[in-house]
Amino acid sequence: MLDLDDTALLLDALRPPRGYELDVAVGTTFTLDLVTLLAVPVSATMTAEQHQPADVLETIRRYADRTIMFCQAGAIGIPSSYRPALTFIEGSVVEIKKPGGGIFHPKVWVVRFSKGDDTTHRVIVLSRNLTFDRALDVMARFDEDGADGPRLDTSELEGLLGGLPRASARKMPAPQRAMLRGLLESLKVARLSLPSPFTSGRTVALKPGPQSVFFAKSCDRALAISPFLTAPATSEFLTTGKSWAGVVSRRSSLDSAASGLRAADKTFRLRDVVVDVQDSLDELVDVTEDVTARPAHRGLHAKAFIQDHARFSTVWMGSANLTDAAMTTNYELMVELTGPRAEVGVDRLLNLKAPKNNLASFVEAYAPDPSSAGSEEVEISDAEHLAYALASSEVHLVLTDLGETFDVELTAVLDVLPEDATVTAHILSLPNDVQAVVRGSAKWGGLTTRHITPFVVLRVELAAKSHSVLVRATMTGDPEGRKESTIALAIRTRDDFLRYLGALLGWNLPFLAGGDGDGERSGGRWGSAKPEDRLLEDLVTTASRAPERFESLESTLRHLESNPELAGLTPPEFRQLWDAVRSARKGRR
Repeated sequence: MLDLDDTALLLDALRPPRGYELDVAVGTTFTLDLVTLLAVPVSATMTAEQHQPADVLETIRRYADRTIMFCQAGAIGIPSSYRPALTFIEGSVVEIKKPGGGIFHPKVWVVRFSKGDDTTHRVIVLSRNLTFDRALDVMARFDEDGADGPRLDTSELEGLLGGLPRASARKMPAPQRAMLRGLLESLKVARLSLPSPFTSGRTVALKPGPQSVFFAKSCDRALAISPFLTAPATSEFLTTGKSWAGVVSRRSSLDSAASGLRAADKTFRLRDVVVDVQDSLDELVDVTEDVTARPAHRGLHAKAFIQDHARFSTVWMGSANLTDAAMTTNYELMVELTGPRAEVGVDRLLNLKAPKNNLASFVEAYAPDPSSAGSEEVEISDAEHLAYALASSEVHLVLTDLGETFDVELTAVLDVLPEDATVTAHILSLPNDVQAVVRGSAKWGGLTTRHITPFVVLRVELAAKSHSVLVRATMTGDPEGRKESTIALAIRTRDDFLRYLGALLGWNLPFLAGGDGDGERSGGRWGSAKPEDRLLEDLVTTASRAPERFESLESTLRHLESNPELAGLTPPEFRQLWDAVRSARKGRR
C-alpha cells in the first residue's frame, strides 16, 4: 500500500466489473472540464473500435441520464469551441452555490453497477478535479467485493451528498433528486472493503462553519502533503508531531507559509525534473481545451496527511489542503484509514534512506525563504470569489418558438456585483454573438435547434479587470426531441445507423458483416453475430424494460425520416421489425 508504482487512471477506476453496467454515478469536483465529463461514459463502457460518432453520442446520452456531477458554480471550464455532444450532459451538471467565504471543493465518486437484479457499489476518493490536469494526485478506491474483513464507514459521505440538493444554484429536477436518494439508500447498506493492510476506515466530510480538525492533536510523527498552505493551519498540524514533523508542498507555498513552519523538522518541495517532464508532456499533448478556466495544475496536487501512533498510523487523503479555508469555510471530503505503521506510516511513504518507490524519489529538501514570498498565497483570488458568487445567483433562459427559429431571453440576478461592474453574455454555441446584460437581461434572435443550449458564458468587467464564468442556466421552452436530433445529425451512413442501434440496445459485440472500412458495409446487411430474431427480441425487451430508450430511438427515426437525404439509411429488414414492435406496443396502451 502507498507504493508509487501502483498508479491508476480515474476513467479506468470507473469501469464496471465484468458483466455489470453503470447504473448510477454521482461525482463531486471543484473545477469541471465538460469534455472530460463527456469522456466518462465513453471510456467506462466502450472499446476503441466502437468510437464512431453516432454510437458514441448514444452511449453518452444513455449514461449521462444516470450521472450527476456536482461542481462549484462558476468553476466550469469554458471550451474553446462548442460540441453538440454537450447536449447530453446538460442535465448531469449541478452547480453548488458558493458557501460564504469558502468554496465547494470535495472530489469523490459514488457508483452503483448492475447486472440484472444484482448490484454492487464503488467509492473513489480523490485529490483531483474532473479536468485534464497533469499533476501528482492521490486516489483511494473501495469496492463492494463480498470479501470478509474491515469495512469503510460512509456515513459522513452520505450526509454530505444528501445535503447538496439544498445547496444547488439551480433547483434539481425531482427525478434527479430521487436518483440521488436511491443511491444513498443502497450505499448505506453496502459493505465496501478496505484495501490491505488497513484495519479501519471512514469518510470525513468537512463543511463550512466551526468544527474540530480531522487529525489527532498529538502523535509520534506527522507528515503533511499539500500543494497549498496557510501558516495557522500548517502550524496546528505540525505541532502534533512530538518526535518529528515534516511537510511536502510547492516552493511558493512554503515561502508564503514560512511563519507556520517553525515546528517542521524537514520541509520538501517537488524536484524540478518532475515538473519539467510534465511541462514537456503538455507540449506534446493538448491536455485541455479550456481558454478561460483556471490553469491546469502541474507538479504537486496530492493532499495527504499521516500521523504515526506507536505501532499504528492513520492516513487521511482527499480534497483538503492544509489551509484555514479547508478547515473552516470549504466543503471538503477526506478518507481516514488506519493500519500498521511499518506498512503505511511516515517512513513508508517518505523513506529518505531508501527513496526508490516512495515519495522521497520525487522530492528534495527545501529551506523556505520568506523574502521570496509575495502576498500570502491563496487558492482562489478575490475576482474568482466574485465570479463564483455571480454564478451562484439565479440565471434563466426563456425560449420562444417562432417556427423555424427561436428567440432567447436571458435574465440574471446581478445583486452580488458592485454597481460599477458591467456584464456581457453569449450562448456557448454562439461565441461571436455577445450581448450586453442590461438591468439583468439580454436577448438573442434567430437561433436554430442546434444552437440551443443552457450553457451561457457571463463576462464581468470591473476596474479594468475581467473574468468569465460558464453557467448552466435554467431553461424554459426547450424544444422536444433536441437530443435525438443531435444524434440524427451524426448518422450519415447505414453503418452509422447500425452502430447507433447497437449502442442503444446494449450490444457489446461487432454486429456488421463484410465491408471495407469506408462506411459502406455491403448494403448494411446484418452480420451473423446479430441475426434478425435476436434484434426482434432486443427491440421487444427494450420497449418493455427500458421505454425511455425505445422512445429515444423513435424520436431519432422521426428526425432521420424528415430529411430526404437520410430517410434511406435504415435497412428494410429493420423497418419491418420496427413497425411490428411499435404497432404491438401501441396496441397495449
